Amino acid sequence: MNDQLTSFIRRHIFFTLSVIIVGFALLAIGEYYLYRQELHLNKMISEGFMQVKETQQQPVDLGGEGMMQDTMQK
Repeated sequence: MNDQLTSFIRRHIFFTLSVIIVGFALLAIGEYYLYRQELHLNKMISEGFMQVKETQQQPVDLGGEGMMQDTMQK
């Protein structure tokens, strides 16, 4: 009977440790996936800000509108 109890405890400990290790591995993989997604999102946001900044620095071309206003005033 003592051998059966020892065998049961060993199997239980092995199973419990296996479940814990697999759980932590899945959590680590999930965290890495979220980290990569955050890096990708930050890259897209910074590129968007750069495009907005470049657009704001370019002079505004009025084209024909400026000429239309001049002829209307005359």
